[in-house]
Formats: sequence, C-alpha cells, structure tokens
Amino acid sequence: MSDIADDWETTALGEGWIDSPVIVYQNPDGSFTDEADNEVFDDGAGGFVYADGTAVLVADPDHPSEAVDPPGEILVYEDGAGGYVDERGEPVFDDGAGGWMDRDGLPLSQGWDDLVAAPMEVAPSTPKRRGGKQRYEDLATNDGCGRRAIVGFLVVLGVVMLVGAGAVFWVLRKVDPPGEPGETVNVVIPDGATDADVGQLLEAEGVITDAGVFGWYVRFTGGNWAAGEYPGLQRNSSFAEVTQELDDGPVAVGTSRVTIPEGVELDEALDLLAAEFPDVTKDDLYAALGSGAVTSKYVPAELPPLDEGEVAPAKLNKWEGMLFPDTYEFSDDATPESILQKLADQMTAELDELGYENAPAKVGRTPYETVIVASLVEEETGTPPEERSQIARVIYNRLEAPEILGIDATAVYSKGKAGSELTTDELRDPADPFNTRSKQGLPPTPIALPSQASLKAAIAPEQGSWLYYVLTEPGVHSFFETKAEFDAAVAEARANGVIG
Repeated sequence: MSDIADDWETTALGEGWIDSPVIVYQNPDGSFTDEADNEVFDDGAGGFVYADGTAVLVADPDHPSEAVDPPGEILVYEDGAGGYVDERGEPVFDDGAGGWMDRDGLPLSQGWDDLVAAPMEVAPSTPKRRGGKQRYEDLATNDGCGRRAIVGFLVVLGVVMLVGAGAVFWVLRKVDPPGEPGETVNVVIPDGATDADVGQLLEAEGVITDAGVFGWYVRFTGGNWAAGEYPGLQRNSSFAEVTQELDDGPVAVGTSRVTIPEGVELDEALDLLAAEFPDVTKDDLYAALGSGAVTSKYVPAELPPLDEGEVAPAKLNKWEGMLFPDTYEFSDDATPESILQKLADQMTAELDELGYENAPAKVGRTPYETVIVASLVEEETGTPPEERSQIARVIYNRLEAPEILGIDATAVYSKGKAGSELTTDELRDPADPFNTRSKQGLPPTPIALPSQASLKAAIAPEQGSWLYYVLTEPGVHSFFETKAEFDAAVAEARANGVIG
C-alpha cells in the first residue's frame, strides 16, 4: 500500500465497504450522513458513530463535508491532459450530445447529473518498497522515471480524491496491490507496441490487474518502452516495480537476466541459474561453492561440528541463505564462479549496509547466526510486514530464555516435506540438526534466502517481551508473552478453523 494511505486505520464498514474510510457529510438540518446516505452521529469526542454504536472511520474527522446530492450520480473530471475520467479513474468520453460514454461507447449518465471539476495537485510522497527488485533505490529518491512516476500519478490521485476516499483506495490497490509479487514471467514487447498494448500484455500475464489504470499511470510518467524480452517481471507487482523493470530495458543480445525470488532455498536458486546457461549445470554451481573460488566475509570457513548423534542432511551447506535474492544480468559466457560471486557480493553489500558486522553488539549473535534468524523470519512471517520484526524478537527472546524455538519450518527444510506431511517423530527427530522442537538453539545454517526486509528485521527487531505467536486469522499472527495467553489463542484459532 502506498504511503498516501498509511495514516488511515482500516476496518470493515458494512456491506459495500471494505477496508476504506468514508466521508461524512453535514446536511442542511445539522444531521450527518455517510457516503451511502447512512445516518451517523457525533460521538462527542471528535468522531462519529452509526446508530448501533459502531465507530465510523472517516477520511477527515475534523472537517465534515457539506451535503451533496445523494450517491448515484456519475461525476466526471478533467484529467489534466485534455481527457476525462469518472470517479473510478476510468476514461470517459463526450458523446457529442451533452452526455458521456465509456470506452465501449455505452451511455454513462442516463439522466444523472454530471459534474466536471479540475484536477487537484497533490504533494509528492515517498512510496514503500515491496518484495522483489530490492537492490534498486527507493523510487522517490531516484532521478528520472521514479520521481516522475510518483509525482505524475499523484496528480491522478488528486482527481480521484475529489470524489472521496473509497475511490482513492480502489485506485491504490491497482497501483500497489496487496501481498508480495508472485512468480516471474517473461513478457515480450513486439516492435511497434503502444503503451496501451504493453498494458494489455502485462494484464494478460498477471503482472498488473488493470491495464486501464496502468494506462493512466504511464500517461503522466512516460512509457514508450523498447521492444524486446523482459524476463524479470513478476505477477502481482506494483506499477512502480513494473515501470522500473521496463525502464531497465530488454535483455541485451548476449546476456541473460535471472530473477532469484525471496525465500527460495539454495538448491532452488541454483536450479534457476543453471536453467539460463546451457553450458552450466547445477553440479557445476555446487562445485564452485565448494571449491573456495566463491568468497564472502560473512560465510564461515567451516560449520561448527554437529552434536553427538546428529546426522547431517544431504542439503547441509554453509552457503545456504548467503546469496541475495534479486534480479541479475549476466553475459551468456559467464562462468559458475562469476555467476555465484555476483550474488554473494550483493549479499555482502546488503549486510554491510544493514550493519551486520556489528551484529554481536546489536543482537548478541554473530553475523552468520543473524542471517539464520533472518531466514527463519522469512519462512514464518505472515501477510502484515510488521510481523517480521516481531517474529525476530520472539526468536531472540526464546534463545535468551532459553527455550526451544519450536519452528516447524526448520524440519520442513531438512526433511523436504510440507509441514502438513511431517509426523511428530519427524518434527522431534533427535538425529536431525535442524530439529527445533526438542533441542535448543538455532539450526546450523539458514533455511532460505532471506529478503532485505527479513534481514533488516533480524538486525533491528521490534522491542517486546513476546515468547509466543500463532495464526489467529489467515496470514496474520498474534503475539503473546505468557503460555496461558498463547494456549487460549491456539484453542480459539483451532475452533475457528484457522489452524489444524
């Protein structure tokens, strides 16, 4: 979600409203109604409530708007570029007979009143980065396309803001959709393709969800991208991520572009790399890692010896989690060593920037152990981004208690099975060095390639005394300090079908 909506707490507001603040109107008789013409009441404390006492989430609680005609009319706005849009940001057109029509030529107003208003200017704000493309600078601090993208689209948002927060929220979900970017897809832009053609291609591949809104975005930010192959685009991406990838240009002749997703295991990352180079196999890549030719100051020379009775799984590798997930470009004649060194160097740069050399002073762990924590955070985090730093804090608190971590993701990694397939014996296998159900401490290596967000959470965890967390709704964890609170939450989550 873009920063423009960050100050709005979100809640369900009844049928027809989901996660959106509303505008409260003051009527001529002094009463108040919301945008759906529901009556609301001054709560005497600077806010509003519905008749049943439910709090009203308002876009501007200190300044109720003057009453307008009841919802139902279609509002049409100048787009600032010679065209017109409706309140959803969709293009509309003058039908030549005093009315309006949509892009398919269908009548828009059918006797409803129309209002044409000039666009509102909105000050720029800095967007958040989401998953993927993490090595790029924040767009708002870039020269060129990033800054133009934010400023330009905020003009569009200004138009939409004239009709209320609901429309803003709808547009923002198109511009920066919820959730993380998905799988990587290869998009080929043909010669002569217009920006509209590119939008349709991106929508067809699931990279964006609305070619129309994307068309508006690029009208203000510039498009006209070069024809060619773009293999680094991801499904469910924000417009900023998409345009950054397109601005980077197509893959040059004689080069390959590879995206390593966040949270994959080392073995999966090597599969992706080997697939791009006909003369490089996964075995070649493993051999390069084991030869000492690939180096990193953050990778230990040797792993500590296993405890007595423990058996090393086949995937035990000190390089697990130590290659940074991102999009990279290589020459087609790249060697296994040069390919891997590029990923290792990027990881080193990320860790240096986050201050991992000072990890012992910051979190009481070695830099390598802190990356292990980051990988656990990567695998355990639900949907809310703030969970990362909270989960990191729980891990550190349990290590200091000391208590077992009890993180099933470590056994999932070691056994190569889904969590639902693991038996109790497998979760508590005393011979498994990755078992955190019956032994204290961290696993011997990371269990995934952590994202920048997880690396940051591990080196700068949230302050708190939590020792437990559990899913209390799909994708969302709640955090607890006591076993009694945790047990009660587990029972409720099971009763609600959230966990098994």
